[in-house]
Amino acid sequence: MRSLPTHRARIIAANNILNALFMIVSAIGVGLLLKAAFTNPQVFLLVGLLNAVVAFCIFLPVPVIPLARTNLWSSYSSRVAKGTALVRPFRCGLFSRVGLTVGAAVPAAEVTPAGLRQRVEGLLAAAR
Repeated sequence: MRSLPTHRARIIAANNILNALFMIVSAIGVGLLLKAAFTNPQVFLLVGLLNAVVAFCIFLPVPVIPLARTNLWSSYSSRVAKGTALVRPFRCGLFSRVGLTVGAAVPAAEVTPAGLRQRVEGLLAAAR
């Protein structure tokens, strides 16, 4: 399920807030472990074991969603013309809008590198 374009920025912002909260909680947790006389190798071992548990719990085949980024190469310094960079640095203006085209989900069992490449190339062609 995809978000509506009118809500996408809010969803990304909420995801960023959740990521920041997880980072804060993990920093506090590591601080408490160190205060409880855990050594650095013990902290790394515990974090590794917890990651293994989480990976085991969520290890399921998930669908692959092809993404195509557009307009990446129209920035200030990204093109070389006539063998020289920055020949016309502001030809696209001061800022360029980068786009993202999202394709239909592909079941994990059907994904191949060649097939995924074809889907992404199709998305790029459709975006032009």
